[in-house]
Amino acid sequence: TGISVDVYSSAMVYLYSSGEKISFESDGKYTDGYQDKKQNVTVFRFRFKKDLYYGVLTGAGAVEHNYALLICAHLENSGIQEDSLPKEDFLRSIVLGDCSGLQIMKYMRKFSVPPVPCYVLSVVSKGAHAEEISDFLESYTINGLDTAVTLNENSCIFVKYLTGESDSEYQSPIDFAEIFAQSLFEETGVSVQVGVGGTVRSLSDAVQSYNQAESALKTSELFNSKSQVHSYKEFILYEMLEELPSAKISAYFDMLADADAKRLFADEDMMNTAEEFLNDNLNVSETARKIYMHRNTLTYRLDKIARATGLDIRNFSDAVTFRINTVLYKMINKK
Repeated sequence: TGISVDVYSSAMVYLYSSGEKISFESDGKYTDGYQDKKQNVTVFRFRFKKDLYYGVLTGAGAVEHNYALLICAHLENSGIQEDSLPKEDFLRSIVLGDCSGLQIMKYMRKFSVPPVPCYVLSVVSKGAHAEEISDFLESYTINGLDTAVTLNENSCIFVKYLTGESDSEYQSPIDFAEIFAQSLFEETGVSVQVGVGGTVRSLSDAVQSYNQAESALKTSELFNSKSQVHSYKEFILYEMLEELPSAKISAYFDMLADADAKRLFADEDMMNTAEEFLNDNLNVSETARKIYMHRNTLTYRLDKIARATGLDIRNFSDAVTFRINTVLYKMINKK
């Protein structure tokens, strides 16, 4: 093609340049087809003889994007083994990020998948129920496109496409996940945890939604969440603070919490009560009902939290500050 391309490993480690090395610094988070305007480069992913690589070329416009597709096709065809994977195996590779943009386009053509928005659910059970869950999810395929794929004996993923009016029965991805989880338990007795990824523009970005769903599940474990459904949006504060240096996190926590507050944060029973109260939108009656506690006992505990921390979490502004404190404490003490 006459176009200079730098080649990086799947971990974004520089390997080779076909010309003068392009000035480019990777942050390790590039996705297929990413165009970095500041560094004036286009990054694309390709597979060669079963291994994944990234290519980088100069320029970040529409022309360079088309060059990237052309070069990707040329490289993959030169090391070819045409994908003859079954549909589920192919989709699994796409969602896990093991396919290039060209391979995703091949999948979409082969299985008549339109470029419509979609999102990914990551579903985990405590027992070996993945096949059963996958079969149950298939009953929720209302547009002929939604597909469930098993990952291992106790987890699977579900790609949900948003094609228009056929999806109006569910107001949001979280609504859909909650209805599915509740129905699954009522009909089969299988309890699951569901991570909900964000809605992306098409299947080509499904790996981003899957990573968000997985992140929501992992973070929910850290916070001992009692809910079945977890959205990445719930833990965006955690994601933001996690980017801070550990020393800075400790410094902020020390500023916000004195010795009495730190003792309270170490009291698992009190913290579980506080977490449930926050999750129930600061509703005393609802929290008391859910945790089978007398309203007066719950009020006593909330008063105790207020005395120890100086924050009355029945007030919204204090509840926000308390939530930040709990996130900082979890980050400092996570295992």
